[in-house]
Amino acid sequence: MGGTATATEAPGSMAGLGDVELTERFRRLELQLRATEAEMAAVIAEAGRRSLHLVDGHRSLGGWLKANANWSNNQVTRRRRLARLVDTIPAAGAALAAGHIGVAQADELARVRANPRCGDSLIDVAPLLLEHAEHLSFEDSRTCIRRWELLADLDGAHRHRAANIDARTALVTELHGALHLSASGGSALDAAEMQAIFARFAEHEFHTDAAARDT
Repeated sequence: MGGTATATEAPGSMAGLGDVELTERFRRLELQLRATEAEMAAVIAEAGRRSLHLVDGHRSLGGWLKANANWSNNQVTRRRRLARLVDTIPAAGAALAAGHIGVAQADELARVRANPRCGDSLIDVAPLLLEHAEHLSFEDSRTCIRRWELLADLDGAHRHRAANIDARTALVTELHGALHLSASGGSALDAAEMQAIFARFAEHEFHTDAAARDT
C-alpha cells in the first residue's frame, strides 16, 4: 500500500493526506500493530521462559513488565495471555504477525487458552477457530469461539454455578444510622429476578419523588 506519510510523522500531518492515502495509511498501521503485538507476545513468552524478571530483581514477570513499560494490571494480564497463546499455539502467533487475524480475535483466543478447564484442548481445534477468526466478522468468530468454550467447559461451568449457589450470602445491618444491605452468590436466574425487582421498586420511588416535587 502506498501513501506519503511516514511512521514518524506527527498525527496532525495526516490532514494533508487524500482520502485514499489516509485509508491506506490506516490499513498499513493496522498491519503494523498486529505484527508488533505478535512480536511483543513472543518476547514476553521468551522472557518468561528465561525467568528474566529474576535477573532484574523482580518477584514476577508481571512486575518486570510493569517496571519496563509502566503497564496497568489489565495490560499485563492481556499481554501475558497473548504470550501464552502464541507460545503454545504458534499458528496463532503467525496468523497475527502476518495480519491474517486482528488483535481482538487473538485476545479472544488467548482468553480461552487461559481457561484452566479447557484451555489445553484449544490446541486441537485452533486451526478451525483461526480460520473462522480470519474469514468471519469479529462478532461471528467470537460466537464460534465461545460456543466451543461452552461445550468444552460444561463440567466447569456447572461447577462454577453450583459453587456460586453454595456460597451465596446475605447481610442486613445498621451502619451509621442507616440501612446497609449486601448479598452475593446464587445463580444467573436469581440475579435476573433480583435486578427486575430492584428496578421495579426504583421506578416506583422515582415516580413518587417526581409527584412530590410537582405538588
